[in-house]
Amino acid sequence: MKTAVLGALLCAGLAAGSLQAATLTGVTITGTYNGSASGLLGVDSGFDTIVGSNITHLDSSTVEYLSSDFLFMIDFSESGSITFFGLPDATASSYVFDFSFSGLNGVISSLSSTSLTGISGTPVLNIIGSNSIRVNLSNVSWTNGVDGYTAQLTVSPVPEPTNALMLLAGLGLTAAALRRSKR
Repeated sequence: MKTAVLGALLCAGLAAGSLQAATLTGVTITGTYNGSASGLLGVDSGFDTIVGSNITHLDSSTVEYLSSDFLFMIDFSESGSITFFGLPDATASSYVFDFSFSGLNGVISSLSSTSLTGISGTPVLNIIGSNSIRVNLSNVSWTNGVDGYTAQLTVSPVPEPTNALMLLAGLGLTAAALRRSKR
């Protein structure tokens, strides 16, 4: 019986250890605006219109992107919050943003609106891959100058293959101990 309890504790410990909280810490973000890489200017390039300016790292001290038409600023947080600041001239038009995340410590499991303050209309949010999202603000009007719309990205951790094998081994030991104790 002690072996079964120890095996179960080992399994639970391995499962908990293999599923650590996933965040955007240390990721590289690649973005497009209306399908164009040159449509987003990243903080890593100094918001300059150079090749590759649509690729940037998360920077907690400033916004990560400025749209090349100067209508939007986009800010990512390590916790997965994404805020779009619409500047005064951002009237309803075609505004589609795609982002992919390199170095993500999991897979994107959800994307939802958290704050609709300062906008009218409904943003359309899509997960388009295990590490990619689309935010369509085409049906949105900005009601108050520089207002923000916030969405929340959730990243679910993926267990390491070795941890899964150890978990299965622990379950096997538990089953063997239970079977042996019944004899």
